[in-house]
Amino acid sequence: MTVALQQPQPPHVKRWTKAEYNEQVDRGTFDGQRLYLFRGELIEMSPMQNPHAMSVMKATKILFATYNPDKFDIRVQMPFEVPGESMPEPDLLVCATEDGTRKPHPSKAILIVEVSDSSLAHDREKALEYAAAGVPEYWIVDVNARLIEVYRGPVPDRSAPLGYRYPPPTTVADTESLVMPVIGAVSIKVNQLLP
Repeated sequence: MTVALQQPQPPHVKRWTKAEYNEQVDRGTFDGQRLYLFRGELIEMSPMQNPHAMSVMKATKILFATYNPDKFDIRVQMPFEVPGESMPEPDLLVCATEDGTRKPHPSKAILIVEVSDSSLAHDREKALEYAAAGVPEYWIVDVNARLIEVYRGPVPDRSAPLGYRYPPPTTVADTESLVMPVIGAVSIKVNQLLP
């Protein structure tokens, strides 16, 4: 009798599924760590520097003052359910109240805001996940360039990893204003979001 020996496999990166990640989060495995799942990999977030923190604080105040709390929830650095094997935690997310209480996490949003001081390229990559989730508007607050990249109206694209992408963004300088999604009569100056 001949026994076939199994060849050893070379080392490889362990890819995480969303189910595995959520199970470990529920167990408390990552307590005290600033991690999130992105395309099957655990991403460690760097400590938040002052410009980032100040911009998140300013944007939070504006969003809470702008959106009616009876109709909208504002989520600050909490998980958002997107297609694929990602579970981003955007700096700010505005969603309808009924979506804000969805378990395990919301999968719909009317606006997502990411503040970028050292993660601009990665925040641009997240646009593909947010487009696939059907988020109508996504802002990247670039604290270094003192502007906001505005992504609107996701469109199908077979070449995109999840089948959707945003058209090229518009940039809005710190001296200009932006109209708030859904409640179009309200606009804010971009410099109100910057440190």
